[in-house]
Amino acid sequence: MDRVSSRRMFGGVGLYAGPRLFGIVFRGAVYLRASDAMRRDLARAGGSGPFRPYRGREVTAYWQLPAAMVADKRRLRAWARRAIGAAESAAQQRTPGRPRPLAPKPPTRPLLGPRRKGRPPR
Repeated sequence: MDRVSSRRMFGGVGLYAGPRLFGIVFRGAVYLRASDAMRRDLARAGGSGPFRPYRGREVTAYWQLPAAMVADKRRLRAWARRAIGAAESAAQQRTPGRPRPLAPKPPTRPLLGPRRKGRPPR
């Protein structure tokens, strides 16, 4: 398993394995990135549902782990590994967006120095 780190985000804590967000701790509950198979398994285990950061918003990519699974370190570690795999899989399936520019663009016209008073801007 990659090194796991955490960062504060939207009132909770994001869990990362390398650059990939694979889990969220929010209001005392643990949510993990879930594949379709993981969602089915969590639904069967009971006490699970999608991440709801606020009323009217549901993030179905992350599902809550039941408290019994969080309390058992061995099971928690196994689910975390599955979540990391789901995050990796989702990242590979995502279509690449436009690359971000590395440096700011140069001005489109050369800067000619200070404007003289009374001249309207171009």
